[in-house]
Amino acid sequence: VTFAIASGGGSLTGAAQTTNASGIATVGSWTLGAAAGPNVLTATTAGVAFTAVGTVSTVAGGASVGTQQGGEVGPGSLVTITQTLTNTASTPTASTYQASLPTGLVALACSAPFGTCVIGDSPSMAESEEDLQRVAVGTAGNRTVRWTGTIPGNGSVTIAYQAQVGVQANGGTPQCVTTTIGGLPGPQTCVAVSLPPSGPGNLPIAAGVPNQQKPGSVLIFSVYTSSASKSSSDSQISLTNTNPANPAYVHLFFVDGSSCAVADQIVTLTQNQTVSFLASDFDPGVTGYLIAVAVDANGCPVIGNYLIGGSVVRFESGHHANLPAIGVAGLVQTLPLCNPNATTTTIAFNGVGYDELPRTLAAYTLPSLANGNSPMLIVNRIGGDLTTGAQTIGSLAGLLFDDSETARSFSIAGGSCQLRGMVGNNFPRTVPRYSTVIPAGRTGWMKFWTAEDEAITGVLLNESLSGLSGGYNLPALTTTKAATLTIPVLPAR
Repeated sequence: VTFAIASGGGSLTGAAQTTNASGIATVGSWTLGAAAGPNVLTATTAGVAFTAVGTVSTVAGGASVGTQQGGEVGPGSLVTITQTLTNTASTPTASTYQASLPTGLVALACSAPFGTCVIGDSPSMAESEEDLQRVAVGTAGNRTVRWTGTIPGNGSVTIAYQAQVGVQANGGTPQCVTTTIGGLPGPQTCVAVSLPPSGPGNLPIAAGVPNQQKPGSVLIFSVYTSSASKSSSDSQISLTNTNPANPAYVHLFFVDGSSCAVADQIVTLTQNQTVSFLASDFDPGVTGYLIAVAVDANGCPVIGNYLIGGSVVRFESGHHANLPAIGVAGLVQTLPLCNPNATTTTIAFNGVGYDELPRTLAAYTLPSLANGNSPMLIVNRIGGDLTTGAQTIGSLAGLLFDDSETARSFSIAGGSCQLRGMVGNNFPRTVPRYSTVIPAGRTGWMKFWTAEDEAITGVLLNESLSGLSGGYNLPALTTTKAATLTIPVLPAR
């Protein structure tokens, strides 16, 4: 480019950006000066040049690794984007970099060998109290990455940031990150999303209260039982990966309801695969509950709201039921980072990373003992370090209602991670007793909650002389943000 400056001197400044066939962009500023008299000068870029040679590596369901041009990427997939800024001047130069993410990507963390790199909603970058509150609750506003620093002469800096694909990402539509460098337009990096096409049964259900009507990234099987002989009691547990494109690694945690000891196993499900097994083959002679966590190939939790399952349970007492697993959704936007080289990681059920878990449960249609019914109540504490043992239930408080809306209060002492008892005149203990509150031909219901801020799930099973036997998961009336699970990080084999 040739510029002419008229006689009399002066200067000319400007900025330019070029992009070659390989997508490498050069952005720089220039200044031309002239002495008295006519001069013709040729402009050359000076200062800082930036190259768009950043790469995108993706992990889809912990199974595949690709580049920005390919790879299986869907909700919950983590992508790492890098951008190299090069200073072509011989002296240090201050510069800035900003990446703006689309609605289908959320920034989780960023790093650089020097300078300052933050996500847009980090407290250090917040511009208002509203921003600070948004960071505190972890809402999905983290769609900006900012770096500021000084690049050494003839040096460079590589900025790396990790983002997660959200449920807003549409299959077939690239999620493109736009950038500015020193305030000028920079290169664009796109992530191809291979989400299954929209249609019945293809899109996962995301947020809400845990329930048995939706897929999840964590499943809770509220009870299983088994005996070595398999004849008196056993449970058949089923697990399905509904993702039509990606496999799933699932870390299973079998919690002994009496000792709270934990045994674990990792299973691999290909896309659209289901598996069933007997508790007597995996954990014979134990009654407890099972937690299934979607993980990647390294053993780190991932958002994969494609898991469904259930159990068919038969107790020696005759109590039996077909119980769907409780689906706990991962909320995609704010899944905490997990170090695959660490020995453990912690899952928070706080409504930010995953659904909140129940604190208050209800048992509906409690039957009368006088009509040949034998209801069994089972309550589980969900929480603790599963490398050492599940946490125990504290005390429970509740209300027993008759069918005329009259309530009687009760309390139940905990002490183990699974509470099991036959509902009757002494469990729960009320005044007057259960058989008086719910006489022959009548029904009632109860609700109960943890005295401390704990997460619980539960089941009611009924064995009836009338033949109308069965059971159900107890619905949640309130939830808690306090529940966490620490799990071991083990690579899938």
